[in-house]
Amino acid sequence: MGYFSEEYMQRCDVLLLKDENGAAQAFLNIIPADFDTQELTYDMLRNRSDGLSNSIDYLMIQLINYASEHGYTRINLGLCPLYGMKDQADKQGILDRLLHFTFTYGNRVYSFSGLHRFKSKFKPVWRDRYLAYEDGVSGLTKTVNALIRSMRV
Repeated sequence: MGYFSEEYMQRCDVLLLKDENGAAQAFLNIIPADFDTQELTYDMLRNRSDGLSNSIDYLMIQLINYASEHGYTRINLGLCPLYGMKDQADKQGILDRLLHFTFTYGNRVYSFSGLHRFKSKFKPVWRDRYLAYEDGVSGLTKTVNALIRSMRV
């Protein structure tokens, strides 16, 4: 969910995958976190749309190796937004129905189910995370916008 900034990337270790000609095919950046020396977290995991077919899987394997070599015991794969909404079709609230619809049919904008499928390959320990807000759809919109702005600081 991160965004690219040269200043931000200067503070991160970066795993870079190059092809045989030295052209960048994919990268991920490791988030510096002094508060937890046991858990490694990455932010951006990007590859070229015309790049090598399994470049992301290869980078994840390299991340696992990196974590092991640097003494980490866990890797935080991040969130799978709205995944819990897949089971909410029977809910009566308009917001529940809207979020379920977004998860189910929103893959044109963001691949919610694809992200979950990808991360599931690594057999993670899933933990629920919640977003608290007030005032229905309006409050949710304000909260999500605030989160997006805070990620750009």
